[in-house]
Amino acid sequence: MAAERQLRLGGFFSVPGNHLAGWRHPHALPTSDMDFRLYAHITQVAEAAKFDCIFFQDTVGVAGS
Repeated sequence: MAAERQLRLGGFFSVPGNHLAGWRHPHALPTSDMDFRLYAHITQVAEAAKFDCIFFQDTVGVAGS
C-alpha cells in the first residue's frame, strides 16, 4: 500500500506588506509592524486554516524613523 501523501502549508509574512509603495494605499496601516495585535491576528487566522508554520520577516528599520 502506498504511503498517504500530505500537503504542508506555511506562510511567509512581511508586515505591513511587500510592495515598495504599499504604505501609500488609502487603507494601508503603515505602522502596523509595531502592533502586536496584528501579528496575533495573522497567527490565529493561519492556525484556524491549519497552517503548519508561519514566518514573520524581520526588518532593518523602525516605522517613523
